[in-house]
Amino acid sequence: MGGASGIWRRREAWRILGPILAVGVTATSAHAQCQYDVTIIQAPVCPPPLPEPAATFATALNDFGEVVGYHRQCDELTLDEAFVWSPETGLVTLDRPTGFVGARANDINDIGDIVGSLRTNNRFRGALWQGDQVVDLGIPPAGNFSMASAVNNQSQVVGHWGNSVTGKPALQAFLWEDGVMANVELPVGPNSDATAINDLGQITGWMGQSFLIDSHAYVWDDGSVADLGVIPGGFTSGGESINGRQQVVGFGQVPAEGLPFGVAHAFYWEDGEMLELDSLPGLERCFAVAINDAQQVVGVCSQLDNPGVVVPFIWQNGVMTNLTDLIADDGGLQLLSHVSSINNSGQITGWGIGPDAFGVAALLTPVNSSPADVNNDCAVNVVDLIELLLCFGEPAGPPCHLADVNDDGVVNVLDLIILLLNFGS
Repeated sequence: MGGASGIWRRREAWRILGPILAVGVTATSAHAQCQYDVTIIQAPVCPPPLPEPAATFATALNDFGEVVGYHRQCDELTLDEAFVWSPETGLVTLDRPTGFVGARANDINDIGDIVGSLRTNNRFRGALWQGDQVVDLGIPPAGNFSMASAVNNQSQVVGHWGNSVTGKPALQAFLWEDGVMANVELPVGPNSDATAINDLGQITGWMGQSFLIDSHAYVWDDGSVADLGVIPGGFTSGGESINGRQQVVGFGQVPAEGLPFGVAHAFYWEDGEMLELDSLPGLERCFAVAINDAQQVVGVCSQLDNPGVVVPFIWQNGVMTNLTDLIADDGGLQLLSHVSSINNSGQITGWGIGPDAFGVAALLTPVNSSPADVNNDCAVNVVDLIELLLCFGEPAGPPCHLADVNDDGVVNVLDLIILLLNFGS
């Protein structure tokens, strides 16, 4: 079921099946939640006088569980090295061309393309790692820096460029494709950023004068732009992630006494409606950073008076849960302080404190998950059945690839049989 028309048909079907779903949800515990095992990812131990691993941060992962991010350099703690990690290879530092002093990786797609930035002494340039090649995405003539934020499975790259001296522009969203960087033209300005792109080529980010003052989240689709407005009760919004169902998450500023820029609250947007997400108990500031095609949202909340108190969350089926409460085997992780990404299998990346280093990357993997668990809540029930039936007979493209239980490229009776055999587990 590809394209906007297919997604519209699914939404109409959900409206029709809503009452049926409500009954089934009550009977099958729609608020089931996965438990997670943790795998620690960290850079090698530095030589004396720093006999510990360099701080390591995971920024994204793909649907094969390959993780990218960056770690501090041992001899220069203000500089970073980009890395990719997989269970087979472990942590591999990415090549950094001559003339650049540091690098960061920000995203990876399912074919192994990695995007991020290369650093000179005081400037950043967007970069794409493809196999053994490192592609410098360049900087437009009016700018002096660029940064690549995300890449989809068609190797389309988004990010921003700008000029830190003249401020004209301070930030400009771009789309890079087939060697060409083009501005993402938006109706609100003069500044903008492109933070995420899905496999349909739809982009989200923010546009406005300033992210903290008047920004609006948007969805750009082949030149057509949907202005998502501002968060309910607030004055800004910014999109951080967009999935294959055209659902967007991010955060916006709402007024707070004594704070000129207000306080950040997380949001979820779908089909023209923006929902402000609840906060975790005792935490006033929340940021939603990623959403997968199973409509699982991850982010962090923190205390307003003590920003150092940061708690990661997962939001699903309308319920926000403290992610640290769901860890079954911590793998030696002492504290999970941040999350950055979630893939379509429900794996989550983040970072925290490990047994040997203050900063370690972490990969959280659902325990005993089943391919028939279409919505990744670790319970095979009527919700999964309805998701599969809505995609029945369709090719396994977004947003129906999760319903292709046996990964044969189509949602059919074989997938239905597997789901029914696992029903109730």
